Amino acid sequence: AMVRVDGLDDPVGPGSTIGTAAVANAIKVVVAEKLAAMGKPPIVLTSAYFIGAEASKKRFDDSYDDYRARIRRVYGG
Repeated sequence: AMVRVDGLDDPVGPGSTIGTAAVANAIKVVVAEKLAAMGKPPIVLTSAYFIGAEASKKRFDDSYDDYRARIRRVYGG
């Protein structure tokens, strides 16, 4: 934890989150690069701020439709 707050015995705000988020995002970038190089680019969930609400919702829905199709094979259905 990184921050001491008056009235609390223990600090709050874990610093490990910063490193974990950086590593997770770096892995996502490398995977996206490899998939794109293989001609199988991933569906990128992009904020409505950048592509508009309708396009953002479509990507989100497409991504979860793809996910459901893939796990259906694993769980049988």
